[in-house]
Amino acid sequence: MSISKLLAFFKYRLDVGSVFLTITNFIMLLMVVSEKVLTFFKISIAHGELIFTGIFIVVGLLGTLFFGQILIWTRYAQNYQMEANQYNPVYKEILDAIKERKEEKDVDIYKEA
Repeated sequence: MSISKLLAFFKYRLDVGSVFLTITNFIMLLMVVSEKVLTFFKISIAHGELIFTGIFIVVGLLGTLFFGQILIWTRYAQNYQMEANQYNPVYKEILDAIKERKEEKDVDIYKEA
């Protein structure tokens, strides 16, 4: 296995696994923030930290979903993929082969006419 394939192997697994790490970090951040909010506003209710953490998690997830919807509306994924394709040599080879095949087909059509 070449070094580039080995790096790609590990990077793919880290990218996929990072979703769990992101969610875990998000929840831990909200737990810390809820304690600070209660202290700052001098709120003293039973299980206040748990209540605020739950509220912050729901609001945070809804905000993330809303931001994702905004990215969908702005066609972020398509534009990102087009940008990435500009630097992909395999993609360029495939496009060139398709264009070449199409030109051959067009020439054959005109010869028959």
